Parts: sequence; C-alpha cells; structure tokens
Amino acid sequence: MDPNNRTSESTPPSPTALRTRLSQIDSETEQLDARIDELAAEREPIVEALQTIVYPILTLPTEITSEIFLQHLTGLHEAHDDRPWLVDLHTASHAGPLFLAQVCKAWRAITLSFPSLWCRVRVSSSEQTLPGRQKILEHWLPRAGAHPLYLDIMTGLNYRQIPPLFATLAPYSLQWRTFSLWLTTPISFSMKEIQGRIPLLHKLNVGLNDMCRVSTLITAFSDAPELREVELLNLPPKWISLPWAQLTSLNLAEQDVGQCLEVLSLTPNLEILSVDLAGLPRNSQPTTVRLDHLHTLKVWLSHAKKLPLLAYITLPALKHLHLTLPSRPPIAPLLGFLTRSECKLHSISLYSDFEFAIPALAAMSSISDVSLRDIHWTSSDLASLFCRIATDPTFLPQIRSLSLPNCETAIPYTSLCDMLVARWYERGEQPTIDSFRLIRRAGNADASPNSTISNKLCALVDDGLDINIVSMHGSKYNYYLNYFSF
Repeated sequence: MDPNNRTSESTPPSPTALRTRLSQIDSETEQLDARIDELAAEREPIVEALQTIVYPILTLPTEITSEIFLQHLTGLHEAHDDRPWLVDLHTASHAGPLFLAQVCKAWRAITLSFPSLWCRVRVSSSEQTLPGRQKILEHWLPRAGAHPLYLDIMTGLNYRQIPPLFATLAPYSLQWRTFSLWLTTPISFSMKEIQGRIPLLHKLNVGLNDMCRVSTLITAFSDAPELREVELLNLPPKWISLPWAQLTSLNLAEQDVGQCLEVLSLTPNLEILSVDLAGLPRNSQPTTVRLDHLHTLKVWLSHAKKLPLLAYITLPALKHLHLTLPSRPPIAPLLGFLTRSECKLHSISLYSDFEFAIPALAAMSSISDVSLRDIHWTSSDLASLFCRIATDPTFLPQIRSLSLPNCETAIPYTSLCDMLVARWYERGEQPTIDSFRLIRRAGNADASPNSTISNKLCALVDDGLDINIVSMHGSKYNYYLNYFSF
C-alpha cells in the first residue's frame, strides 16, 4: 500500500469538509422530498381513477360469487377423484379456499365468510406434519360455522399420535356428516369423547393397514341415529360396535365369508352391499342370510376359486349385480343363487373370463344393461359374443345397452356391426339395443373400422342408435381420448 494513502486515510476530515458534505446531504434530501411530493400528487388521481373502474366479476352478488367458488372446488376435485369433493390440507394453499382468498381483498372477504367452502376437508398427516396440520384445523374448522362437516383422515401416525389429532376434531362431532379414518396401526383408544354426540353422522369409513395388534373395541359410533352407510376396510367387524340394523349401505373389504355373513344377519334393511372377500375359513359353519331390500350387490374375488358368498345369501329384490372374479370360477354357485333368489336383474357389470361370462349372461334373461369390464378376451371371443346376441333371440332378449370399457383386444367390427343391425332393426316389437359404448386401447392391428363398416355405423347413428367408440392412447400415466365420429 502507498504510504501517502495510508496517511490520508488515517487523517480525520476537517470541519469545513464535514459542513460541505452535510450541506450536500440536506440539498439531496430536499430534492428527494420534493420528488416524493410530486409522486404523491401524481399517485392520488391514479388511485381515484382505479377506484372508479368496475371489474365485472366484482359486480356479481356475493351469493353468486360464493356459488361459483363452490362449483370451482367441486369440479377441481371431481376431475381427479370420483369421491365427493374434499379439500386436502396438503394442497389447500393452491387448490382450495385459501387459494381463492389470495386473489384480492373482495374475494378474501367472500371466501372467509362462506362456510360451505370450509366444511369438507381431508387431512393426510405424518409424524413430521402433525403439529402443522393440527394448527391449520384449529383455524379451519370454525370457518365452517354450523354446516355439516365431511372429514377424511388419512394418517401415517402411530397409535400414540392419533389421540391429539382426534382431540382437535372431537369438539365438532355434532356437525360430522361423513367421517373417514384410515390408520396404519390398530386404534388404541375408544373415542368415547364423541359417543352420543354424532347426531348427523350419515356415512362412516374406517380402514386399517396393520391387523397384527389387538384393537380396543370402538364403541363411539354405536349411538348414531342417522348412520346409514358404512365401509370397513381390513377392519374386522368384531372390533367395532355399530347400529347394524339401520344401515342401508355396507362395504366390507378383506373379510372372510364367515365374518361377512355374521354382519349381514344383523342388517335386515341393507340395500347396497359391496364385499371384497378374503376366502372361507376352514371348519366354519356360516349361516344363510336373506336380505329382502338389497337391490345392488358388488363382489370382488381376487384369489378364491369358488363363489362362497353366493351359496349362503338370498336376494329377491336384487336388480344390479357387479362381479369381479378370478379366472375360471365355477358357474354353478351363481346359477344356484339366481334360481334361489328369483330376482329380476336389470344390470350386470362383469369382470371374468369368456367361459364364465357366456353361461352367466344366458341365465339372466331380464338384463337390460350389460357392462363387460377390463376384459382380456380374444377377438374370437368377442366375435362369438356379438354373433350370439345377433342370432339368438333368447340370449339377452331385453338388452338395451352394451358397454365394453377398457377392452384390450382387436375389435371384430364386422361381427359388431352385424349385432347392432340385428338388434336395432330386426327385433320386431321386442326391446331394441339403443346404446353401445366401447373404450379400447390403441395399438391393435384392427384399430378402427373400415369405410364399409363405418358407413353402416353412421347409418345406425343417423337412425337414432347411440354409438360411442373411444380409442385410448399413450402410457399408463398419460392417456388421452380420441373419439371416432360416425
């Protein structure tokens, strides 16, 4: 470093230099103050002009804006989920009422004062996020006012961490309309805080990942006068006390047939039953059950080679049957069930192999709506089905609609066209098929009908037949739909 510079830096400024610099600062400050005054004067008329501008969206009555917000949240959810819409606290800041409240002061006021936007909430929590979720709930739930609450708790918490979260929800139990609770470990507390305090509860879902530990009997929902719909997923019915006799809808997953029948014997008013069966325990003596009001039955069997449930139930009022069956199940239990029940089915939704489907459909002469889901039949199998419908008037004589969603095989369009022509034009006074829907994966050699078939299909559409053929492209994670226009 230059010695001269070192000397000058260590020498303090003179009084004259300080006064000069102070004068400069004061002068600059006066100039800046003057500029600020100029900008303030310029700003005032601009603000006044902006305040006179009327944005059309802000002229809507609050009630209409509130309804728009509600429909937005409903549509946003239904685009990604087939369940009733809920706001997930994990994404609420950019996909719920909190997001709407960030737009402007007017929208924030509407959002914060509209209880319906705050009454449906999903809490997905872990040990790390629990404190934050609880804090949000403490501010969220009061905004629902006195509206019914729709709560879905999907938690990875262990059994020691559930009570604190539940303590946040329990004070609002008088408003619970639906309550879903999915746990990774068995419940270790009885939830007595809400017993006798759930007068509005209509639907209850309880799911469990781990059944290794013994659970405390859940009695909190035994006194629920409005409870009608229950789902128990991997939770043995003996672990929960419910007003079974008043239920109209029941979904039992991962239950054996014995447990299922025990519960069904307690539900005489059941109208809808969905069961995902884990099999029939050895040495069991299940009781037979008759349900006079049940009109919809959904059965999933992913492993069992038999149809054990159908051998023990009688459903005279059954109208809608959904079956998801393993490969090559026996047909006799189904035929025996239909004969014993003497029911008149209106619709069948079936996932099974060709060998089971054809005799099953042949036994259902009253069926009007047929859906064959996710079938892995060959093109020859489909052709046989279409030919049978076209040429055999005793096979599905009442059919009005046929749907093949998610079909992975090449479509025999000639046989398909012949079937539609036969059942549309040649049925005389009998019911005609009036709707055909097909969703198929692209990539098949016979991807689309030729011009001759297309012309025939166009003629059917022009004559009033509803035909909807959809081609699905892309990877399993990125599908798009291409509709054929006939």
